[in-house]
Amino acid sequence: MIEREGFFQFELLIRVPGLFHAVFLRTGGVSPPPYSALNVGDKVGDNPLWVAANRESIRKRCGVSQLVAAENVHGAKVSCLTRKLPFALERCDGLLSQEADLALLITHADCQALLLFDPVTRTIGNVHAGWRGNVAGIFTVAIKQMCEKYGAQASNILACISPSLGPCHSEFVNYKEEFPERLWKFQVKPYYFDLWEMSRSELLKAGILPHHIEIARLCTYDHPEQFFSYRRDKVTGRNGTVIALN
Repeated sequence: MIEREGFFQFELLIRVPGLFHAVFLRTGGVSPPPYSALNVGDKVGDNPLWVAANRESIRKRCGVSQLVAAENVHGAKVSCLTRKLPFALERCDGLLSQEADLALLITHADCQALLLFDPVTRTIGNVHAGWRGNVAGIFTVAIKQMCEKYGAQASNILACISPSLGPCHSEFVNYKEEFPERLWKFQVKPYYFDLWEMSRSELLKAGILPHHIEIARLCTYDHPEQFFSYRRDKVTGRNGTVIALN
């Protein structure tokens, strides 16, 4: 990843013409503690006016007229957005679009935001996944929809995973009830799991090529000055990851 002023960008996507993307840091917003400062989560107890101001700041940085956020319900539903649809979204954890001048926002603290881009059909996607999303296979769902609804081919898609909870803090004491046995192989020491590698494995099985995958490998828990972390702080804000066609 490459650090800019106030956000990170992925090397796989940074040189794509007409595409903006960013993983925003928690700095530079207007929310007070414990949500300081660029909190974009609207269901964590922060003042809605401050959240709206923070999201507006991100919209302006994207250089677009509209910004749409997924609701994040820890499921496996992915919505496809067009100008014909109202942006009062159904409950979902993923967004896909081919529309220009529209930013797709995922809010997250420890969970992963997956950015998807197909350079052939110029389809973008932004998908939220905590461990429940990994179990439900939401990344596979999103890639399948890109192929079926937009004519993409998995072998062309670029996939980038945001900073999120790393193996050092991904403790699941009840993993036998939470994870199916097929995912137990991602346990790196008793009760701790490598969710990054779990996601990478899913992307490969969905047809994404190894050199088209970039994982930030930055643990949100370990960088309190840059990222919100629910596991670290419990009451906290949400980071914002966006992608947009300009």
